[in-house]
Amino acid sequence: MPVHDEQGFAYLEVMAAALLLALCVMPMANAVRNALAAPDVAKAKMRDMRCLQATMETVLAEPYINLWQAARDMQQTTSYSQPADGSCIERDVYIAKYRARYGQAPVFLPYPDVETAQQLEDVLLYVTVSSPESGYSFSTLVAR
Repeated sequence: MPVHDEQGFAYLEVMAAALLLALCVMPMANAVRNALAAPDVAKAKMRDMRCLQATMETVLAEPYINLWQAARDMQQTTSYSQPADGSCIERDVYIAKYRARYGQAPVFLPYPDVETAQQLEDVLLYVTVSSPESGYSFSTLVAR
């Protein structure tokens, strides 16, 4: 009767295969977990952007003279700023008087400055809505 030389995998080979499989499965499981969480993250980021955009639109809907009187500098928030609430993140609104003349570097005028009729025609308002929570911000220039 012939003797069959049956050989299987050694214990060491099985352990090496299991270790190799575990090393490949962990990054794949991490990627699947991140992919499943992506819609929730995108939804939160879009909510943050909508909150900032709505605040910017609200500020820009104000009469120019109200924005002029609210102008401070780029380090002081204005009364248009809003704290975080159940549906939106904190929104900081900065309004500064801004002048850019041809051939010169643009400057933010100091607060308080002398308000003259010439400034009303010559100076723009630099409006920024930002959030310290999200890092997003919107900026625009407003002319009279």
